[in-house]
Amino acid sequence: MEEFVKEFEQEVQRSNETPEAIVAIQCLIKYIEQSNVGTLQQLIEELQELSSLLKSAAGTSTTSVVSGCDLFVRFITLMRNRNMGPVDSDIWESKSFEPVRRFLLDRGKQFMKRLMMSRKKIAQLAYPFITDGVTVLTVNLSRVVLEILCKAHDKMKKFNVLVTVSEPEKEGAMMVKALRDKGIQATQILDCSIGFVMERVDFILVGAVGVV
Repeated sequence: MEEFVKEFEQEVQRSNETPEAIVAIQCLIKYIEQSNVGTLQQLIEELQELSSLLKSAAGTSTTSVVSGCDLFVRFITLMRNRNMGPVDSDIWESKSFEPVRRFLLDRGKQFMKRLMMSRKKIAQLAYPFITDGVTVLTVNLSRVVLEILCKAHDKMKKFNVLVTVSEPEKEGAMMVKALRDKGIQATQILDCSIGFVMERVDFILVGAVGVV
């Protein structure tokens, strides 16, 4: 399992655009592809063990990795999911574990596909709430929030964004730079000044680090 942890760490360092939770789930999918276990219980235990190792290697993004890994394992091991069609009972009655492994792998890939589409879907649903002249407050670097604001900007909406510094990682500075690079008016403020600027804010837009 150490090779998957090493691959996780290398991919996180290589790509700033891909959330660590996504990288972790990709590692879990790859592990299922290469697994040669003989029972479902063995596979679940090994996925949980690998998840724990990835969580330990996640650093400041532990919450998102914990959430992503837990939801992934839970999703693929549910016997039936109404959004994925009926489950072929033959795979559970087979003497070989291979059909089950392929079934779980397929679920994992569908989970990842939905996950990759979710950011754009959220942005499409959320951007209409941003109207001309509003002031938006956000608190750190959220890729989903950034996607929403960029979508509104692309639709020619005129608005201002206040971003807190977000100590101690100072993710707010990265968010301000990302917004300005897209041509969006953004101002960085101190974390302790939220109360002072609140009367100027029309609404607050924040991302969810993890779903638990």
